Amino acid sequence: KFNVKNIILTTPGERITLPRFGVGVKAALFEPFTLDLRDILRNRILEQISLYTPYVALTELYINSASQGSMHIRISYIIKFGQITDTLELNVSNI
Repeated sequence: KFNVKNIILTTPGERITLPRFGVGVKAALFEPFTLDLRDILRNRILEQISLYTPYVALTELYINSASQGSMHIRISYIIKFGQITDTLELNVSNI
């Protein structure tokens, strides 16, 4: 759960040794929440989790604007080794 959360909340360029690591969700909070933005975030999350946590398979990915300047993300996933399932819910805001 920590690894998935870390990928979502890290801004690309924040980790010097891995400059492309991270989704950069917080930067998206300042953009109008459109279907295009949701698709961009969804694709970025799928790409990053596949690349940096290949042992995790997403079963559900939900992204919604909770209010101006905040976003709700729910990710259900299975850890391939051991068949462990879990859900991560994040409320991200610009505060």
